[in-house]
Amino acid sequence: MFVRLATITLVVTIVGVELLGKTALAQLPNAHDFIENLDLECYEDVSGEKPSPSILDLRHINPVMDGLTQRVELGALQRVCLPVQKNNHRPPSNVLPYVRWVDLACYRARALDPEPLNNRIHVKHLNPVLSGLPENTVKITHLAEVCTPVRKNNQPPVFHRALRLVRHIDIACYELEQPTDDVLFPLVLEHLNPVVRAMNHPNRHTQLRRARQLCLPVQKNTQEIPDDVLDIVRWVDFLRYAIEPVEDSLIPLRLKHMNPLWNHLPRFSVELNAKDARHLMVPISKQCGVDNEGRPCMVPVPDKPSLLLPDYSGCPACETQF
Repeated sequence: MFVRLATITLVVTIVGVELLGKTALAQLPNAHDFIENLDLECYEDVSGEKPSPSILDLRHINPVMDGLTQRVELGALQRVCLPVQKNNHRPPSNVLPYVRWVDLACYRARALDPEPLNNRIHVKHLNPVLSGLPENTVKITHLAEVCTPVRKNNQPPVFHRALRLVRHIDIACYELEQPTDDVLFPLVLEHLNPVVRAMNHPNRHTQLRRARQLCLPVQKNTQEIPDDVLDIVRWVDFLRYAIEPVEDSLIPLRLKHMNPLWNHLPRFSVELNAKDARHLMVPISKQCGVDNEGRPCMVPVPDKPSLLLPDYSGCPACETQF
């Protein structure tokens, strides 16, 4: 009886969400609106086989990384990340029908051409809840994980436009040379995905601590990404912060890959526990052209030596970063 009621509740919830979001889904959301509301709570201590094919060619699609390519090998499943809202900050109606379906399965990864990275990147928070936190200059060292989109528990198909967007959110996560400062920022996290919301899990009270990874958007195996989708997913960047764990609360799920490369793979089961939710991926924007101290490089404007502009040399498209 409980399972039947939960199923009915889930179907009613999703139908209601889709009816309310039909107008919002008439076109894809603005990139900035979508990304600044995309927060993912990550559950550790999960197990699962590596996907096949497990050797991939990754190409960075954010202009700040200037088309960096890496051949990588994936290992076992390491964590699953689910969409949440922070401190009662609800995503706007034009964005919620999309962000609530962004679930990622993250696999251990190593670069097969492990040239040491030496990218120093200036980052700032996008989500309004964290807008008061200081900006950071971070340096990435080596690849740690690759995250790819999944859907849960045979959920009814989402709107076609939402599926077109979410299925192409592939993320490569890199270790930072030094973690960010400990922010000790209090948070209340609430699930957004209807599948999990129907399980009536309580909100979690936790604290944001230090970030140790920077996660960047990638393209797998030269897979084609529609232009309107690429205009959004190329800006999906995260800092992955540690958060303090909370009390037990089990979330049993059946996952299925959404990206076309692995759509043929069978569903697999995971059991998440709130006490193992130890990281939060929060949206950031990046800036290239910084000096060794993290200050933006400035160059004089021709014929106006008293006027300085950021130096985007080697990264011309970074002017379009929001």
